[in-house]
Amino acid sequence: ISNGKTLIDQLKSKLQEKRDQCLELSQEIDKLRSGDCNYDRLRAERNNFS
Repeated sequence: ISNGKTLIDQLKSKLQEKRDQCLELSQEIDKLRSGDCNYDRLRAERNNFS
């Protein structure tokens, strides 16, 4: 039974790690989304130089 509990604890911590990774990724995606307008502006400026 203690083995089962250890396994469950390991799975829980792995799940928490995945959750944290998902949170980080969604924050990165939000940053990229909010930066879209900046990207378009930068691309326009770059096109003006060429």
